Amino acid sequence: MTLNCYIDLGKDSGLTLTVKDLLGTVTQTVEMNGTKIIVTVKGLTSTSTITQSEDSLELKLAGPAQTSTVTQKADSVVVKCSSFEVDADTITLKSTADTKVTATQNIKLSSTQNMELSS
Repeated sequence: MTLNCYIDLGKDSGLTLTVKDLLGTVTQTVEMNGTKIIVTVKGLTSTSTITQSEDSLELKLAGPAQTSTVTQKADSVVVKCSSFEVDADTITLKSTADTKVTATQNIKLSSTQNMELSS
């Protein structure tokens, strides 16, 4: 596969590396501007971006109809998406402060064995 590769250097803009395939279907860029590193992969219908700064990390995937984002800071992790699924052998959720669960639609809890709720 033949690629077009570019390197841009600037005292104000920093460093940008760009790699494009000859068909124009995928463009990869790495930007380092002195405060952030931004890695982007842009295809025909979706774009994924990783943005890293000294105090945060953001993962973003923008598709044709939906966008999901994970933002991490020293004291928080925020996930925004249209559907969130965890598939694990065991799950433990623990909080040392108030815990709130809210749904604008139905909440369904089910178990194939015993279920316990205590306070």
